Amino acid sequence: MVIFINTHKSNFQELLTDKLQSFKSIKNLSWGIQRRIVDISTVKKLYKELLEKNKYEIDESLKIGKFELLPEQYVPPREDMHHEIQLNYLLKNNFDNGSYILEFFDEDKKDVRFLLDNPILLNNFSEKVSEILPLKLANVSDRLGNIIFQFPINSFELSIDSIRQDEPPIYKGISLEIYPKTKNFNMKNLQARLYEENDNLITRQKLIDITKNITQIYIDDCFGTYIELIDKTSSLLLYKYKFSIMKQAHINMGLIEPQKRIFNLNGEIKKIEVTHNESNMIYGKLKNKSFNEWIRDRKYEQELKELEKSKAFIQYFGNEEEKALSDVRYLIDKYGKNGVYIWDPYLSAKDIKNTLYYSKATYVPLRVITGLKHAKNAPNRTPMPF
Repeated sequence: MVIFINTHKSNFQELLTDKLQSFKSIKNLSWGIQRRIVDISTVKKLYKELLEKNKYEIDESLKIGKFELLPEQYVPPREDMHHEIQLNYLLKNNFDNGSYILEFFDEDKKDVRFLLDNPILLNNFSEKVSEILPLKLANVSDRLGNIIFQFPINSFELSIDSIRQDEPPIYKGISLEIYPKTKNFNMKNLQARLYEENDNLITRQKLIDITKNITQIYIDDCFGTYIELIDKTSSLLLYKYKFSIMKQAHINMGLIEPQKRIFNLNGEIKKIEVTHNESNMIYGKLKNKSFNEWIRDRKYEQELKELEKSKAFIQYFGNEEEKALSDVRYLIDKYGKNGVYIWDPYLSAKDIKNTLYYSKATYVPLRVITGLKHAKNAPNRTPMPF
């Protein structure tokens, strides 16, 4: 990873691991983490040699795979509640405006195959690295062996606030505030794009030229609005984020009553703590379900059906044990070629025979995690794989 940042240091290096670390069960192979600060001319040399000679060398040549240079990629700063940006597990300080990356992709992966073919070893390695740096290599294992040049977008600060009418309280739009952090940043080159994507349809699209620090953008409603900031000169995307506006808020409280409910049941005195429940609207007003909620509920039902069809998520009821066992065996047969792991605190020997023994693959790890203290009194239930 090569990161472009401003620093007062030059030609600096340090080893972040106390010593070279070993891989469990693998001999003659160690790993370490080194941090280096070099000047821009060295980085230009690195990039040019990678591009022309497939070579990476500062002090000595690094063993690398055969690279494919990908087109430049914009990595958004944050994820919304539905879309997680996996690459942010690798990038440094990518939580303001995002960054651009130039990525040399190792499509062969022969030098890191020992990790990719051993998930347990990979997870163990990832956890040890994360103790030193805030990285999660296991989450983006496809990037192992790659070289990434990261260009953080830090030439401006941006904030978004809502525009509201007080009486009656109505949402009217957003206020976009942009402040340059460098002298050569020209705000008049910027254009903002707002739009909503609902059920694969684009609505409420607006294009706004930025001419001053504070720009007010009026839109009649917000159900999860995307905002993009584009440099008109270079056509580079400088910012992208999805935001939502809270229009209603409910609060539910359960207050414990000072006196318990006391009664006699089959000669035994029972004491039950009772609560007094209150529900209040603290913002907004009750209204019919909006079109966006109708669409969201329908899509949610469709997603549940797709999950059940692929057996990624299924809810079983008390009389469906045989169906559940059949589904578990199906998943073991389909995905168990690299191993099967079952996690159940009440797992019994009978459960193992009903599940793992149905694996048709040989010489793969078949493992269970269970609570030994609970196994003796295991209820009649079906374990689920993970």
